[in-house]
Amino acid sequence: MCIVKGRTPATNQNMDETVPSWPYLLRAELLVLMVTMLVSLVLSYFFDAPLKEIANPMVPENPAKAPWYFLGLQEMVSYSAVIGGIGNVRGAVVGGFVIAFVEQFGAFYVSSNYRDVYVFALLIVILLVLPNGLLGSPVRDKV
Repeated sequence: MCIVKGRTPATNQNMDETVPSWPYLLRAELLVLMVTMLVSLVLSYFFDAPLKEIANPMVPENPAKAPWYFLGLQEMVSYSAVIGGIGNVRGAVVGGFVIAFVEQFGAFYVSSNYRDVYVFALLIVILLVLPNGLLGSPVRDKV
């Protein structure tokens, strides 16, 4: 690191009137790291981890599901890629916005019980009308 005489482009002030962030920011970050590690070590010394019993292969555990698993987020993401166009990132984003609009529009004006039906119907219509998606390009076979 070096100090350049004159004005800095970021603040339009002389270097004598500014405080360099390099050593002071690093010291502050190291202090926060050390305090966090100290608190973690003290807490882990006084409190045991909530572990389960020893694994028993004769009684397998029921697989736990994440709380957001039943929202259908994975399906919506894959539908947005298909609707927008496979291999096109902008198309996937546009597909996500189209899905959100159709889902909320149908829930507001028709019924909120059929949100997934609206999205699936949109997917079928897009695939029938535009097989490559909204922003997808036709695929050429290479021989």
